[in-house]
Amino acid sequence: VRIVAHAAQDRDNLDISRRRALAIAQELRRLGVPTSRMVAEAASDAEPIYQTSTARGLAANRRVEVFIDF
Repeated sequence: VRIVAHAAQDRDNLDISRRRALAIAQELRRLGVPTSRMVAEAASDAEPIYQTSTARGLAANRRVEVFIDF
């Protein structure tokens, strides 16, 4: 499981991204996913997928993506 957390031009956005990723990893651990099978990453605001010129776009870029490889 690969967890990638994002922020959107927030103050301290790398730290925010890191905490988001770790929160998701902690919940997945609680649900039984082995820690050895997870990687948590902080992407900060480096990979926006929505426009950053609107409040809605900024909010949507505050996200976590979870990738599951079989």
